[in-house]
Amino acid sequence: MTTDSGSGQQDPQREQRIEDALIQFLDLRERGEEVDLERFLAGFAEELRSEIQARIGSSIETLAILGGAAEDDEVPTISGFRIEHVIGSGALGTVYRAQDEALDRAVAIKVLRRGTAQSRRDRILAEGRRVAALADRAIVTIHSLVEEGDCSAIVMELIEGHSIDRVAAPLNGSQKAKLLTEVARALRVAHSQGIIHRDLKPQNVLVTPELDVRVLDFGLAISSDEEEERHKGLFEGTPLYASPEQVAGETLTPASDLFSFGSLMYRILTGEAPFNAATVNEIFNGITSLEPTFPRRIDGAIDTDLQAICLACLAKDPADRPTAREVHEDLRRYRVGDSIRLRPALYSDILKRN
Repeated sequence: MTTDSGSGQQDPQREQRIEDALIQFLDLRERGEEVDLERFLAGFAEELRSEIQARIGSSIETLAILGGAAEDDEVPTISGFRIEHVIGSGALGTVYRAQDEALDRAVAIKVLRRGTAQSRRDRILAEGRRVAALADRAIVTIHSLVEEGDCSAIVMELIEGHSIDRVAAPLNGSQKAKLLTEVARALRVAHSQGIIHRDLKPQNVLVTPELDVRVLDFGLAISSDEEEERHKGLFEGTPLYASPEQVAGETLTPASDLFSFGSLMYRILTGEAPFNAATVNEIFNGITSLEPTFPRRIDGAIDTDLQAICLACLAKDPADRPTAREVHEDLRRYRVGDSIRLRPALYSDILKRN
């Protein structure tokens, strides 16, 4: 049922699912990806598909009416900052390069979409405050939060770099391990403060020309305590890098980030995601039910220790995955030539079958 009997009020959980689906669809479009609507809808519960399709249609019509002038009209005015140009755009907002006039420095400002639900807006800003306290070289620095009228924004460190998958492609194994060590470091710091990222993917890890790493966009991040209070059955994240429990809409723990890290590491090592497929449903089936192809079967030059760390993170059962601290320490051991300690549960399963 979509409404309470006689009340006409929307079910908040159903409404949240529909909004999440719309955001995912718009995010894919804005990244320039071609989206097959029928395949996209197949990834959601049947009783939600007609409403999701209607919302998508309405949004596309609105974007068509606004046309190319919308971007210029929507450039915000924020006290103390001079907006220069758009850096990027996603489902939740637009990122601008700007100049902090008081401190005379370049910054990035993520302006949340005006149509963002207030609950989501409040959650993103609240998490921004928590992330601002995570002083670490591998986590993008948040300078301030802005709320002026109907404009909500996050002012952060400007990173001159590219996504980790793009930078890592021509690098050797040792250089890739250096980048991955820094990503694991960022998760270790966040998890130590009770923060779960929930959307770790290549686009959320930037690398500078000096090979410095910054993990950013905690837009889906949430504290461990808050996660316990959330409704089950809601999927948020990016399908290719989601964990099995994320796909199932279960309560998440830091172990979910480790599965996403394993998928990210797999992509960096092999050049492809571990469970790539033509449809969202097929991706989800792979994540929940299939074992990944061993990285060394794709590229025999991949070091066996890096393969072991990657596969340990991709364990289906969260209890079988290492912690961010364990992964960070093993990658550090690998880089100095010491023996790693992680052993994937998948290795033991294969030995039992043979």
